[in-house]
Amino acid sequence: RRSPDPQPLSAGGGGGKKGAAGKQTEGWAKDDEVTQCFLTGVKFTLVQRKHHCRYCGQIVCADVSKKTAKVPGRGVSEAVRVCDVCYEQLERGDPVCIAKQVAKLRSESETARQQAAKELANWASMDPQFADKGIVHAFEALRAPELLTELLQTATPDTQAGVAKLLSAMLGYDEYREPLHEERELLDAILALVRSGGTESKVSAMSALASLTASKSGRSEVRRAKGLVIVLDVLLNTSHEPLQEATCLVLANLCEDPTGDWKQLQQNGAVFSVAHMLGSASASLQEAALTLLAMLCSHKECREQAADSGVATSLTPLLGSTKPDVQRAALALAQQLCAFGRAADALLEAGAASPLAAMLLSPGTGSSEVVAAVLECLSRLADSGLTQAQRAVRNVGAVPHLIQLMSHQDGRISRFATSLVSSLCPGDVQNAEQLFESGGLVLLSEQLDSGDERAQLQALSALSQLSAEPVQAHAIVENGCLTSTLQLLEHPNQELRAYAAITFGNLCSAGALTPAQLQHPSVLPHLVAMLSSSNALAKGPAAAAIASMANQPSLRQSLHELGGLPGLAALLELDVETSYHAVQAIAQFAADERFRQVLPEAGAIGPLAGLLSSPQPHVQHCALSAVANLSFVPSAVGPLCQSGALTVVGQMLFSHDAAVQTMCLTTLCNLLGGNAASADALLQVGGHVALLTQLSSPSPDAQSQAAMSIGHMCRHRPAVQALLQAETVPLLSHLLHSPHPAVQLQTVYALGALAAEEEAAASAVQLAGAVAPLTTLLLSSGAVEVKQHIALTLAHTVRGSWRLVFNAGGFQALLDVLAAGSEAVQQDVSLTLAALLEDVHQRGALLADLNSISAIVGLLNSPNEGTQQNAAKAVAALAEEEAARETLYRLGTLSHVTRSLAAANTVRPDGTRGGAANPDARVSMVRVVASFAADARYCNMLRIAIQPLVAMLSAGGAEATVH
Repeated sequence: RRSPDPQPLSAGGGGGKKGAAGKQTEGWAKDDEVTQCFLTGVKFTLVQRKHHCRYCGQIVCADVSKKTAKVPGRGVSEAVRVCDVCYEQLERGDPVCIAKQVAKLRSESETARQQAAKELANWASMDPQFADKGIVHAFEALRAPELLTELLQTATPDTQAGVAKLLSAMLGYDEYREPLHEERELLDAILALVRSGGTESKVSAMSALASLTASKSGRSEVRRAKGLVIVLDVLLNTSHEPLQEATCLVLANLCEDPTGDWKQLQQNGAVFSVAHMLGSASASLQEAALTLLAMLCSHKECREQAADSGVATSLTPLLGSTKPDVQRAALALAQQLCAFGRAADALLEAGAASPLAAMLLSPGTGSSEVVAAVLECLSRLADSGLTQAQRAVRNVGAVPHLIQLMSHQDGRISRFATSLVSSLCPGDVQNAEQLFESGGLVLLSEQLDSGDERAQLQALSALSQLSAEPVQAHAIVENGCLTSTLQLLEHPNQELRAYAAITFGNLCSAGALTPAQLQHPSVLPHLVAMLSSSNALAKGPAAAAIASMANQPSLRQSLHELGGLPGLAALLELDVETSYHAVQAIAQFAADERFRQVLPEAGAIGPLAGLLSSPQPHVQHCALSAVANLSFVPSAVGPLCQSGALTVVGQMLFSHDAAVQTMCLTTLCNLLGGNAASADALLQVGGHVALLTQLSSPSPDAQSQAAMSIGHMCRHRPAVQALLQAETVPLLSHLLHSPHPAVQLQTVYALGALAAEEEAAASAVQLAGAVAPLTTLLLSSGAVEVKQHIALTLAHTVRGSWRLVFNAGGFQALLDVLAAGSEAVQQDVSLTLAALLEDVHQRGALLADLNSISAIVGLLNSPNEGTQQNAAKAVAALAEEEAARETLYRLGTLSHVTRSLAAANTVRPDGTRGGAANPDARVSMVRVVASFAADARYCNMLRIAIQPLVAMLSAGGAEATVH
């Protein structure tokens, strides 16, 4: 029996009767079917009576139904008996009766179970009040966790799906997680449903797992239950988008912890499966997949897989999504991918820079984190492909916004913005124009004057790159940035000084500074000091600034006085850019004769020789220019040869660049001229072959220098053999016909040097037919010095066979040699003349030229005894001709001969004889007198010769006695 209720009820309350009383009892539990309290489980007895809760209709004991409350919709206005759970709910005004729904879940009706699960799930998912501790306590009191676990294990698939959905909603509240975690079999039931349930059940169960793994303890439970393997299997084998979404959420939660879960996903190819989901039309699935991929791609191995999966193509349109959550998730993934070079390249090719740039202008991009992420992505994409990034920023007109962000209070944003401005504006006309028009340079100038080191550093970082473009360099100066930059050259912060130096160096290189600005009182000493400073970043720009000044003689003098040359020489051995600026300046100094002597002392020789082998043509050319000028300094020749410069220059001579060839030839001429033995180094690299090639150059200067260099080489005997084997002589002989005097002169020198060393070389010159053109040059030249060079070359070539010269140029050629040659040459030539004039026909050819006879007679006064003897023979032969005697007489020859004979009979105090002491010479002179004595015109004039003649009758030899 039931105890009396506080309020009168109609009889038979459990059957759902008609009328008011029937309405009150509708849906009540039946007395005969209930044996224990719905809330406490206490069994009913004669003492423990049954009571119906007027709200939920369940039968409870008296201990939990002592309270009364008004129950709406029951047909009575008075307070009625209710259970403790319903009393709390009625007090709060909860929309759903928990006890009633739990009763349905306990019923045998699957329909009722499904309705109850749906009712509770809807309430839990839409009303935060569901997490009220009273409701949580009610669920615990009603033993809901055990009930839900049982239903997951035994109910029909539809009921299971509903229960899983309810669990998903409940686990979304922290207040329910602990009581649900205490139900040990619940997780196993959920995982079993994920593994083998129907599609809808799997979705609901996976959603429950997503809620469960939102907490660290839940994730630990799932790992202990080996849930990752089950979830991963679902991911790889389902195409159902709601299930994919829930699975991605679970995996994303698991990847939050620093465990190896991500590695297992990567090894099983999860990245490829998730990347494919980005093509879905479902925004929620896109977001979930993007979130998971972003977490996975924080690891290098996953980034590589993402790049291989072609994720960039799917990701790019999502960066421009109208769904804010999708866009942000896409940005998070892009941020990870941009850190990987290959993935960044793929994003760039897919056009990701455009939506990223557009995000800067989007009103929804207000968060500092989002703005920083966008800027970071753009910076990395600009590193991968500057042109595409410039185009993207240009198309959306983002430069003005970037300039505003440069002054953002968030340091990351201002740094990224400044970096982007400095990289995207240089080289892009439209972006640069936007920078200027939007006052970007003015803002940068203000940052320089701000006194804030961070702001100054950002501004100088931008200016250091912008100033690399000449147009922008001029704009920087025009916008007032120069003064501040100069002041920062002296800043105690080393990095600031470095960027200031880079900017200043670029301004100088671009020609943006006037001479007056370059000569600022604080500039030169500071720049010279920077050359030797410990700040490596500042050395290159300092060298660049000095290189731009070094073309002015007055500034070169100032730089030298400040001690800049040793510092510049030291920079020659640094990185390519620094050494280039340094060698530019050194080349300017080397071109100035005032400083050539100083450069070897400054230690420039070795580094310059090393730069001759630089792979950078501009560095190589400057170094070669400096070496060519230094080769004029005698003290530099030895060090240059020892440094191996000759070997490199010989190789460079093969260049097709005319300027390089000219400098190489100048260097070779000077080095070989100062150190002929260094020709060995040239021979080792085939440099002599390159010289021979230059003999055929269309440039007369090149031909001349090549011939001179060959001449210098010939002073080193081993070089002669190499040159002969290379068929040098025919090429040189051909140049004797050049219309250019300088070429001819140097060719004469080269042939002479070649023929002087070896008889074989002289024979080669003869065989090449060089004697004839040499003789022609001798006869045609009017300069005494030139005739002397030619005479010497002919002497080395003919080696005493002067008839070759006579055959080519007649007596005049021999007489020219006599006039220009040395004593030894005169002796050889005079002997040839004497022999030629013994031929009556040859004498006849000579008689027509009075000057020729005069030249022969003049040799009688030669200090060389052999020349005198040969001249006497020649005159004796001429005197046999009647016509010649008249000429000889007019030239005073007879008087000279008579005096010489008289002097020959005079013995000096030292025992020697004067005049023609040589017997052969006396014989020739007696012949002259005999010829004149036979001529009646001159016989009476010879009385003065009687005494020496009589003396010779007793003292002369047989031949003299006859004459």
